[in-house]
Amino acid sequence: MRRAVLSLVASVLILVLNFATGIMVARLLGPEQRGLLAAAVSLCTMIAGITSWSIADILARHLAGQDRPRFDLLGPHTVLVLSGTAVGLASVILLNWSGFLILPDTAPLIFGGLILIIPFLHISQTAMGVLQGTDSWMAWNLVRISPHLVYFLFLVPLYLFKAPLHWVALVYGLSNIAPVVLGGTFAARKELTLRRTMPAEILETAGEVLRIHGGRVLQMARQNLDRILIPLVFGPTVLGYYVVAVTLAAPLYAAATTLTSIYIPRITTEAFKGNLNMRRRTLIEVMGLILFGTISAGLYAWMSTPLVTLLFGQDYELAQKFLPFTILIIAGYCVTKLLEAYMIALNHTRFVLVAEILPVASIFVGLLVFPSNFSDFLLFLCAASWIVVAIYLSYFIIVLRPVLFLDEKS
Repeated sequence: MRRAVLSLVASVLILVLNFATGIMVARLLGPEQRGLLAAAVSLCTMIAGITSWSIADILARHLAGQDRPRFDLLGPHTVLVLSGTAVGLASVILLNWSGFLILPDTAPLIFGGLILIIPFLHISQTAMGVLQGTDSWMAWNLVRISPHLVYFLFLVPLYLFKAPLHWVALVYGLSNIAPVVLGGTFAARKELTLRRTMPAEILETAGEVLRIHGGRVLQMARQNLDRILIPLVFGPTVLGYYVVAVTLAAPLYAAATTLTSIYIPRITTEAFKGNLNMRRRTLIEVMGLILFGTISAGLYAWMSTPLVTLLFGQDYELAQKFLPFTILIIAGYCVTKLLEAYMIALNHTRFVLVAEILPVASIFVGLLVFPSNFSDFLLFLCAASWIVVAIYLSYFIIVLRPVLFLDEKS
């Protein structure tokens, strides 16, 4: 319970900080430059996440399974981090050299500071894996908060003095050193060893990466691919409007991820140890949250358009017509995240992996079918998001519900 409360408080604080920085950056840069920054950040973040090899999850599992948790500085996890960093940096350089997926105006931002996201994220994720595996949740949440807080504190003077875009990009990249320093400080207090790794251990860990990391790759693509491709098709100004809409819809996403992290352990326990009444009560809670969240999202989409110009200024007036679609897209994502708690608890992760492909594919299809009308593109993504919801519900009703709620006496 204490762990859930700490994570919830940290998530709320991160949400508030991101909301504040989103408003300041949008007002400081204007739609076009805001779009360029978003595209560059999303590219570096996606590559950093993909080349992290899920090091935090794997390391946390390994340490949690040890009677005396210890991190081998020369072990396979360090090999993973170094190889991931090398691949990530090489990927960005190759993309820039080939001109593929990078707008010409984003290259100075990436190599002017944003590329630091890749090594800093890999190192901080390693430290967070150590903290998770040693059950150090207070430290883990402090590390989570640190880059958002540092970015906010450094962004305030940049906003007041009307700093140019390249300074904002540099500060964003450098803010990612905060979890490295803080996480490294906490992790260094744990037991460290210098045992040299064996080739067999590297191969075993690499095999574990292949089993676990596929879903994370799709999640990173789903969260960042639209911001990378939209400016290539519609231009960076349109992306600037879209990012503002996403900022206003962000509370829905934060609520979904937080609720899912709370319900997964509860659903897992009740699925294997709880009685029928407990499982039904939890299902009623989850479905109530889904229904309440969906209705709230619809009302918010209808009522929140005046917030665009109120918070971000008249330059973003066109973002008002994109906001309802964006909110409904994220609302569909929220529904699937809560239903995923049941899929993960009952070890139906293969279905989750396949279902994650559909939203990613819909981005490519939407851009191909609607290359000249961004509103139609968002409407297509909205429809695709709720088609995925229908697939999740069908799978739950047909496959999971009979098993989960079969009375033990029958």
